Amino acid sequence: MSLLDEILRHPARGCLLDREGIMRLLPHRPPFLMLDRVTAIEPSLVVAEKEVAASESCFEGHFPGNPVFPGALQIEAMAQAMALAMLFADESFLGGRPVFMGVEKCRFRLPVVPDCLLTVRAELKRLRGSVGVCETEILLGGELASNAVLHAMMKP
Repeated sequence: MSLLDEILRHPARGCLLDREGIMRLLPHRPPFLMLDRVTAIEPSLVVAEKEVAASESCFEGHFPGNPVFPGALQIEAMAQAMALAMLFADESFLGGRPVFMGVEKCRFRLPVVPDCLLTVRAELKRLRGSVGVCETEILLGGELASNAVLHAMMKP
């Protein structure tokens, strides 16, 4: 049985994969785990969510009195969704370590502020060997907040 089949057979409450399930697949840990749940999985697409809490430490300095969720952390959330998309595309990557290789065409369109829910989408466009290219985006209330084309590889 494939990983995708196993997850779909035993979904977490209210989602396909919760934080605990994500941590079984990715090496990231809080406070740098940027995804809270996976809500959809298709052969080349992962849709996840991130709850941006006012208590997150990044808001202490970015920016006091006018908190904005940093663009670098948005890219990290997109990269983690991409890593999951790569895992579901090729289960031989299980146990491997995703390595971020590059970002292209990155745009930040809306400010992401505390106490909002982000939808993070990663669509795998190309996978050659262990290297993938993914179109990613973050939606805020259905509107495009940021997007980028990401490149990553899976190391054994």
